Amino acid sequence: MVNAAHAKNVTGRKKNDTDAIWLQKLHSCGLLQKSFQPEEEIRVLRTYVRQRKNLITICSDSVRRMQKALEYIAEVGYDMSKWKTPKRFAAWNNVVPNNKITGEKVIRSALMKKKNKAGQCLRMATSTLWHDRSPLGDYYRIHRAKCGGKGAVVVTAHKMSRMIFIMLRDKVEYNPDMLTQAQQDHTQRRIKQMERQLRRLKTIA
Repeated sequence: MVNAAHAKNVTGRKKNDTDAIWLQKLHSCGLLQKSFQPEEEIRVLRTYVRQRKNLITICSDSVRRMQKALEYIAEVGYDMSKWKTPKRFAAWNNVVPNNKITGEKVIRSALMKKKNKAGQCLRMATSTLWHDRSPLGDYYRIHRAKCGGKGAVVVTAHKMSRMIFIMLRDKVEYNPDMLTQAQQDHTQRRIKQMERQLRRLKTIA
């Protein structure tokens, strides 16, 4: 077992099909240093320690997620009839932009300056989705590419707020298809909008 970095720094032709022969030749000439490998008992211990660390990390992440969920429920409760619609619920959570409009143009868009613990929980949870491989993580990354990190946090927190409203109102579990269906509906609306624009352009031309 040799250190790959040492083999990389030695000049010469390196091909996958002759890699073993090339390494043997370098080693016989004393151009490579052996890579450190502990005894078998230590390697077994190392495997257990690494696995233990991974499990602790997973457990810690799960505990943090449950803690955030409990904090959120403690702020909003279970009765969604107080807000009537997901839109009003998202506005109460302060995860919608406060647009300043003049002459039908948005001249400024920012969150309202008010303290809302529930909204803060949503935004904090959203900010951890960068490496998440779920549909919600995909949703966050798509909007991060469109409107930057802060914008993506607000947009995704808004989506989470609406999903939580539906879950608590209808007493259903989280279903990733909720987000997938919403993305498909948005794509279809966008396609129809572009088709209308294309037809208008053709009539002008």
